[in-house]
Amino acid sequence: MSSNDGANPATPGKRPRIDLDQTPRANPLLSARSDASSAASSSGYDVDRDDAELAAPKRPRTNNSSPTKITYTLAYLHIEHVVQYRAFDGRESASVPASLKELVASIEADAFGQGIISDYDLALLGSDASGDPLFSSIFASPRFVDHTGSRAKLGASLSKVAVSEVLAEAQECEEMRHSEANWNCFVHSRLIRLALNLSTANSNELQDTSRIRIGCLNAHDKRIDFCFYVDVPDSNPARRALDQVCRQRSHGSINHTDYPPLLRRPVCLSIETKLTGQDWQAALEQTSIWLTAQWACLDKLAGKEVVATSLEFLPALIVQGHDWWFVATTRNMRPDARYETVLWSKVFIGSTASARGVYQVVTTLQRLAKWCSETYWPWFATQVLRHG
Repeated sequence: MSSNDGANPATPGKRPRIDLDQTPRANPLLSARSDASSAASSSGYDVDRDDAELAAPKRPRTNNSSPTKITYTLAYLHIEHVVQYRAFDGRESASVPASLKELVASIEADAFGQGIISDYDLALLGSDASGDPLFSSIFASPRFVDHTGSRAKLGASLSKVAVSEVLAEAQECEEMRHSEANWNCFVHSRLIRLALNLSTANSNELQDTSRIRIGCLNAHDKRIDFCFYVDVPDSNPARRALDQVCRQRSHGSINHTDYPPLLRRPVCLSIETKLTGQDWQAALEQTSIWLTAQWACLDKLAGKEVVATSLEFLPALIVQGHDWWFVATTRNMRPDARYETVLWSKVFIGSTASARGVYQVVTTLQRLAKWCSETYWPWFATQVLRHG
């Protein structure tokens, strides 16, 4: 229980509180004037005041969230115009920014298996791979193999040994009903690290080049499990500007979190995980409030509404056991001239239940790493750090 719960016991006639395990706790008593910033602040994220307490007391992550409470929270966020939920292929899809549409189309192609392994990496699998039951699906259609060089521009594919190990760990977690923490440890974090290590976003050998790394937040109870962040070395010219911005903030963080490993590492992609087939609504809520806080933080850092710049969306992934999904948030102007967050869902990426699915996930992870390196980081360096 939050320390505030005991001081303010529930009384008859008052609206019920939202009290969710695994989710940021948006206050249901926010006024009609609530906007993205106030909702994010009520969830323990700093968006308006550098001296705000970032880490509000939170419960340990469990798996017994109430569907009724979660549905109520999502509905409340919608009614208060804090977050809107829309489908990529819904009737309002025409308002999806062009850059996001382009990325979604590429991810949908990844999910279809289009060019998910380069001809070079296919040859590295060995001549016997086509007869291996685990890898036969890769040889089932010529569309899976890219001969144009496009796949290689994202990075190298996983080796046969690496894919086999990921499949074995994922099967163990699924069949033996492992916890979310075990999935994160043995499958999700491992697959993300492998993909990033082989990504062209991290292939530059120069010591002053920024890198896209994985951050693990689940142990810190920060409501998402992983993220991609930009690791800016001390020798990078932008590092001095980044340090200066951090020194101007009382909590010393470039992000909307006080998690020590991320204080000076800009978050560029968020990842929330759940067990197979469970807690989709909770994942949506956690992701949307976290990204709402990130938008508000970026507004403050940039000194203006970010939507007025070239950053059109913030991407995220939601993982349920084997299955990986892409979602994203944009900003929308409300009638009262304030902004609300729009969460777009969902595009299936792939599954760690098959070798083909693993290659699909790796392709998309490397595609997103490339976006972080070539789109988000240059924008951040220019608009936030005033560098470059």
